[in-house]
Amino acid sequence: MNRETKKIKTPSGYEVVLNCWLTGGERQAINASILEGKEISPAGFSLQDMKLDGADLMKVQNAQLKQYVVGVKVDGKDVEGDLLETMLNWKEEDYNSVSNAVNELGKGETESPKE
Repeated sequence: MNRETKKIKTPSGYEVVLNCWLTGGERQAINASILEGKEISPAGFSLQDMKLDGADLMKVQNAQLKQYVVGVKVDGKDVEGDLLETMLNWKEEDYNSVSNAVNELGKGETESPKE
């Protein structure tokens, strides 16, 4: 399956490749991070109605980064291994630039289809 990707550059010049959309399985992995440890009733359940604490939000953000970020280059070299761990060790401004880009892509996925 060919995927549309988007390349961004962080303030420090790191290159990051992002998926432009997610598969159903990838979205389920993000949703699982929200639901972990929660008791829910299937009747009338909606993720939008859930109350999340700060730790929940960090789990969701990390899950989104894991699903959207598919490549990282530092000093022109591909990063091997855990890309999330790499980004968590960057300066805040670099991490935030990737996080913001992922949040924007995620917004586009959750919008209602236009007719």
